[in-house]
Amino acid sequence: MHPGEVVAGKYRVEHVLGRGGMDVVVAATHVHLGTRVALKFLHEGIVTDQKVVARFLREARASAQLRSEHVCRVSDFGLEGAVPYIVMELLEGTDLARLVRHQ
Repeated sequence: MHPGEVVAGKYRVEHVLGRGGMDVVVAATHVHLGTRVALKFLHEGIVTDQKVVARFLREARASAQLRSEHVCRVSDFGLEGAVPYIVMELLEGTDLARLVRHQ
């Protein structure tokens, strides 16, 4: 995903927030509502592994059920081409690794 790219006709990608071994998370803005969200995408290279995709869907379903001030809310799940993604609440602040380094 690249800055300016629109996902599902409604989420405009802003920038990458982080990358992991299986996924990438980007900040995005809902083009109609103006709300900011985080989009988590599986890496394109592993979307052909059905076990990985099924696990990603389970993660989305389980996360959508959680309600806590300590967990970002999941609001949607979809496919951009063959790449699954999760739409989450965008939490502002610093990550734990950066916080620990500065202490």
